[in-house]
Amino acid sequence: SIGDARKALFINIPLTLSLTMTVSFSGLVLYTYYQNCDPVLAGKIKSYDMIMPYFAKERMTRVPSLTGIFVSGVFSASLSTVSAVLNSLAAIALSDYVKPIYRKFGKELPDNRAAFYGKTMALSIGFLCLAIAFLSSTLGTLIQAATAIHGAIGGPILGLFTLGMFFESANEMGVIIGTTFSLIFNMWVAFSPKPAPIKLPMSVEGCTNATFLMQTTPAPV
Repeated sequence: SIGDARKALFINIPLTLSLTMTVSFSGLVLYTYYQNCDPVLAGKIKSYDMIMPYFAKERMTRVPSLTGIFVSGVFSASLSTVSAVLNSLAAIALSDYVKPIYRKFGKELPDNRAAFYGKTMALSIGFLCLAIAFLSSTLGTLIQAATAIHGAIGGPILGLFTLGMFFESANEMGVIIGTTFSLIFNMWVAFSPKPAPIKLPMSVEGCTNATFLMQTTPAPV
């Protein structure tokens, strides 16, 4: 019901804020810890996306099983989110697009066809997510890619709901055309080359530097 949906949204607000604050404080802690010994500049890791697993490997190994719990938590959170998104999008597409097409022709979608279409759309959406993941490598770090993709998709969705709330004259074809062009334009803006972001100062002055020198003098024959 609408009341349950509102309760779920109100419950989600403090949880989302808590998660955001936790992630933000984690970033501040990592910057403070590695400010004078940047692992990327030192060549220990290739990207800043690897800094949290690197920190877990470097510092959490002192506590038994803590590193394994961290890795399993990352994988389980990612897989559960992706699976839920794929199933939800496939179900929405089946209910809002495929079934209305059958009803226009005076037919009802059989259960076996519905299951086939649902699996096919879930598989297609999964391949689309993989393609976006490869494209996100051109956007810099993971948080930049996530923000760019969220903005590119979230903007047209916000415009779609705003159009439906304030303009009664909007029709289905206008919404489809406007949303399509908006997505294309936003994706172009998100994936097009942009100036490099300004980064906080980092250095390798605090890194441990050990140099071994071995000199061998051959004995005279």
